[in-house]
Amino acid sequence: MEKIVKEAPEMNLSELLINAFFQIRTFLSLRDSKLNITSEIFVNGERIFPPKNIRVENHYLPNQYNYKINIKHNAVKFSLYTSRDLKAFESAYVNSLLKNIESAFVQKEGFDVEDEFVLMISKLVEARSEETGEHVNRVSEIAKFLAQLSGHSSRDVKLIHGAAALHDIGKVGIPDYILNKPAKLDDKEFAIMKEHTLIGFELLRNSSLKIFQTGAVIALEHHERWDGTGYPYGLEGEQITLESRIVQIADVFEALTQDRCYRPAWPLEKAIEYMNDMKGKQFDPWLIELFNKHLREFVQIVQDKQDEEAN
Repeated sequence: MEKIVKEAPEMNLSELLINAFFQIRTFLSLRDSKLNITSEIFVNGERIFPPKNIRVENHYLPNQYNYKINIKHNAVKFSLYTSRDLKAFESAYVNSLLKNIESAFVQKEGFDVEDEFVLMISKLVEARSEETGEHVNRVSEIAKFLAQLSGHSSRDVKLIHGAAALHDIGKVGIPDYILNKPAKLDDKEFAIMKEHTLIGFELLRNSSLKIFQTGAVIALEHHERWDGTGYPYGLEGEQITLESRIVQIADVFEALTQDRCYRPAWPLEKAIEYMNDMKGKQFDPWLIELFNKHLREFVQIVQDKQDEEAN
């Protein structure tokens, strides 16, 4: 996305679209390494990939998905062929990536990556962890509401909503046997798990796009604690950015109220009791006061998201 924003006027369209396919293939293979995926790309009705002199046989792949965008007055058709049905969020990721590419060419100045694209990236990473499900959706919505309550501008609320989805993106570097262990992690495993904060920061920190810059800080700090006993750096109080303190509350409340591979969901009353017990220890006391004042709305956000998933 950054390359598109910086080089859109001079970029070779064919090269861009072919690279987009390889990025898509890489992301869709994060969870399912056995997924077979090929593509045909057309610009103004003419196939540019694979090259026209290569015969293409996609009949052995049963599923076809077609996406259409317009770039610099060129009609682009992007066809994917897959060995299994794509899940809804996988197809949404492809569509959102292509729409963002289209938007980047039109709005080079001040271009903002859409929340939907960030969410799809995050969900593809989270899909490696069997228990998370719609975790990123719920965390983002809770963080959005808490950001509104804490007085952020509408633009910053939107930014936090999108960046919150990136809080666990560093889990892409954590082995599956640790992510999905159906028991408490031992000390060595937990030490490895804690590295997801640093991995997430490193993945995002050099971005020139604001949403990824904010996501980098949140990824790094969302396990820090108000009393200074968190990780990775033992920051305390307002040394932790407000955005990270907001996402931490959203992350923990969501996690407690949902099933995990190592434990069932806590009863709502027990989860709320824990949040208050950790006031001034794990959590910013002021944010917990806001949480308590609007508890009914926070509970409703979780329940609404659960209803959406069930349907």
